[in-house]
Amino acid sequence: MQQDKNLELFSTKIFVFRFTNEEMEPLINEVLLKKKQIKKRSLIYSNYGKVGDYFTDYRNPIQLHEYEKLMFSMINHFSTFNVNQYWTAFYNKNSVHDEHKHANFIKGATNNFSSVLYLSAVGGTTFFSPNLTSMEDEYCVNSEVGKFVIFPSNLLHKGENLYDGERIIISSNISIT
Repeated sequence: MQQDKNLELFSTKIFVFRFTNEEMEPLINEVLLKKKQIKKRSLIYSNYGKVGDYFTDYRNPIQLHEYEKLMFSMINHFSTFNVNQYWTAFYNKNSVHDEHKHANFIKGATNNFSSVLYLSAVGGTTFFSPNLTSMEDEYCVNSEVGKFVIFPSNLLHKGENLYDGERIIISSNISIT
């Protein structure tokens, strides 16, 4: 018997980009200026899946002009790149946003990817393998200021901060081709 060509099917591609400190500084300043507004919106709307001192403006996001500028620069890396929704989240020590998926590949859905942009170097995002035969069943991406991670919207993941300091992120649902 002769072995034929092996196939690698259904691998999960995660894109990782890095914005410079100079690119991030105006955004970080804007987010910190709007932190009270974001926290107020978080108190008004429910925080499904949260554990600990965690708040987000997911249900009614505050507009961030500096984030929109950074996302506009992403057009250079893809045929199309549309941010359909974004929100900010703050995690204090021992805070978790439990395992979840974003918009799924449902008929008519336009979000095929999601993203996380790290504004602090605290905590991380754990991704869980959808492939039962994977050698690893989870992988943690540590937070680094300026790291921008794009992943399939239907990939199960969780965000957490188990350390001193504040984890600050901006997440989004996007369409990429």
